[in-house]
Amino acid sequence: MRTPRRLVFRPLLATAGFVLALTSPAAAQDALAGLIEEQQAPVVDSANLLEGIAAQVGSDIVLVSEVRELAAPTVARAKAASASERDLRLIEAQALERLIDKALLKQIVRRAELQATDEEIDSTIADIASDNSITPEQLRASVEAQGLPFAAYRDRIKGEIEHSKVVNGVIGARVEIKPEEVRAIYDTEIASRPQTGEEFRVRHFVVTPPTLPELAASCEKVRAARARVAAGEDLLEVANGIATMDPELGWVHESELAPWLEAAVRPLAAGGLSEVSEEPFGCVFVQLVERRTVKAISYEEAERAIMNRLYNERLQGEYAKFIEEIRSKTYVERKDTVANIAEFETPAAENAGS
Repeated sequence: MRTPRRLVFRPLLATAGFVLALTSPAAAQDALAGLIEEQQAPVVDSANLLEGIAAQVGSDIVLVSEVRELAAPTVARAKAASASERDLRLIEAQALERLIDKALLKQIVRRAELQATDEEIDSTIADIASDNSITPEQLRASVEAQGLPFAAYRDRIKGEIEHSKVVNGVIGARVEIKPEEVRAIYDTEIASRPQTGEEFRVRHFVVTPPTLPELAASCEKVRAARARVAAGEDLLEVANGIATMDPELGWVHESELAPWLEAAVRPLAAGGLSEVSEEPFGCVFVQLVERRTVKAISYEEAERAIMNRLYNERLQGEYAKFIEEIRSKTYVERKDTVANIAEFETPAAENAGS
């Protein structure tokens, strides 16, 4: 059975054909009105009081366990990097805000009757499997092999679909894209770029020593990291907490390659690693993710992709405004069982953490 190392989980908002409108324009206003009414007399399910409540959002609650579960992977990485207690509290505070937004979204979905159906979930999962050139059954096996129960995976897909329904249906009409904006982006980002030659998608692993005598120790770290990547670990994950520069260089045209980088990249096949080398900025090895021949792209070929990008960028911005509007009209109370994001937004808090 073919099982991909990493499944391609497409953000549904970026899928060109996945635009689900509300049944009527009034549905969004009905949902908002329902939230406003609901927050006037919030009722909490007493069955959950024993576990610990992190926040109350209208009549819904966010549990402390949910906050800690969402924050756990980031907290673990932060601890490994010797993060301060304040940094760890900030991570939990940010997780709480994300879960408050999720609760607000669920209330909108519930009031506007935008729940994802089993058919929509099945169809989306089939599309994801197709994108990975596997069957839905193989996708399920891969998900479960990574330790995620398939029911939880389906719930994640359900949330993505409902998010798309709200964002596209409620906010999509606010987004306007002018032809001259699309043309300006094409001229700047595509037409001005080289139209021939090769491009390389490159990652580099760099450790820069504080002083020259420490160069040897830095190179040992880089060699150990290269061995881990060569054994199958992801370079970006290995670099976390060790590398001193952003590993992701992205696509670089051959005319823009520094001499040392060109010498390292040219002989490599996709996925290949260069040897460790000492450069003026430190010790480094390079991974060639992919290479491609540059093809001239006409405006007509690029137009739809640019429009989709602009649409999604602006949609997300409008969504943030919309959620803030809903927050201001919904009863939201953060308990003191986890950190509050407000603690990190005042001068006093900044001074206390310094």
